[in-house]
Amino acid sequence: MGKLDFSSHSRKTLEVTDAQQLKPGSPALPPDYPDQPVRARITYRNELLRSVFHNTLGEGIVAFGLLVAIRHFDAPSLGKSLLSASFAIGLLVTPIGLYLARQTGLRVSHIGSLLLIFASFGLISAASADTFVYYVCGVLGANLLIAQLPQLVVQMYTNNFTARERGKKLSHFIILGGGTAGIASWYFGGLLDLNIHYFSLIFLFLAGCSLISGLLLRNNPSLPLTQANSGNPWENVSLAWQDKIFGYMLAGWMILGIGNMLAMPLRYEYLANPLYSVNLTNAEIALILVLVPNVFRIFGALSFGLLFDRVNFIQIRIFLNLLIVGGIFIFFHTTSISLLMVGSALTGLAIGGSNIAWTLWVTKLAPENKIAAYMSVHTGFTGLRGMLAPFAGYMLLDLVGPQRAGEVGSLLVVISIFMFLGLWKSPRFR
Repeated sequence: MGKLDFSSHSRKTLEVTDAQQLKPGSPALPPDYPDQPVRARITYRNELLRSVFHNTLGEGIVAFGLLVAIRHFDAPSLGKSLLSASFAIGLLVTPIGLYLARQTGLRVSHIGSLLLIFASFGLISAASADTFVYYVCGVLGANLLIAQLPQLVVQMYTNNFTARERGKKLSHFIILGGGTAGIASWYFGGLLDLNIHYFSLIFLFLAGCSLISGLLLRNNPSLPLTQANSGNPWENVSLAWQDKIFGYMLAGWMILGIGNMLAMPLRYEYLANPLYSVNLTNAEIALILVLVPNVFRIFGALSFGLLFDRVNFIQIRIFLNLLIVGGIFIFFHTTSISLLMVGSALTGLAIGGSNIAWTLWVTKLAPENKIAAYMSVHTGFTGLRGMLAPFAGYMLLDLVGPQRAGEVGSLLVVISIFMFLGLWKSPRFR
């Protein structure tokens, strides 16, 4: 694929003016806002500890939200699709969420703290649910709130960490949090094998993780959102065609995301549903789909966290896509536990790097004062594909089975590779 010409977009519109490079002590900043090295140190310390609770929370909702729906509530495909798409639905409304967050006038760390605290109430509701409808409402409510965090957190990281250290710092958070989440989820899987009704205890624990994560986030130095970095929802979405490279990247992410995310919930269905002849125990499923990926996610985060700050982003993205293709293809073409673990290991490596790429790639394109605005569009499009992909995945599962559904997912990821190749030499990604 040849080099794409995006020269019609004025680079001038993407530059941050000297007036926007605010320093501590400026009248535009709160008097208690510390110097950059100080706020970097405080943020790193708090986020390192918060990652333990936040990653356990995220992995727990993904793994056991669907597993409980399959094995306890015997949920229909439509209900499982809705549950799988719940976080994505939250991402879809992030441009609106960012606009509303600015109206509060609160610092971004305080807004994020409140979101996590309120999310804990949704998880408590899911823990006490006696019907699938109440269960879905609790998980959906929690995920809608948690999904508003990335755009806030990335703005905080942009303000508090220098460009040369963001990827490295984020990899540390992923490594510590991923390892803890994997061990906790494996234990929870064994707990469900003892009694499926213990899911209530698991969701109460996740509610506690959400609460603690919120309290830790509140302690990070941060600023309120401004008109420049939040704008209004329509103004933010218009960045997708005003900045042509950004819009093209969003299209590539869309194809990649649909291919990857349609396969994600089917992994649980493939291993847990007796229709597909694998039918593993809950502990085995947690081992293959949570513990193994999280162990390899650590290596992926460590490697790609270092590379992100130093290597062309497009090269990183293409290599991650190749890992995703391998992971999907191997996983859905075997019933061997060993090979299932190989497929999950490749997926884990890809997730470790992709978490960094997904969170920070807009910092390669956007001016610092518009990071949150760019991120809100990115998360919104992520929500759109994440909402569509589970429904498409379950439809393919019913029509052609897990192997063919996995092949469709792999094909879409391959198409995205060729799309990203068009930006290989773009100077904005050097």
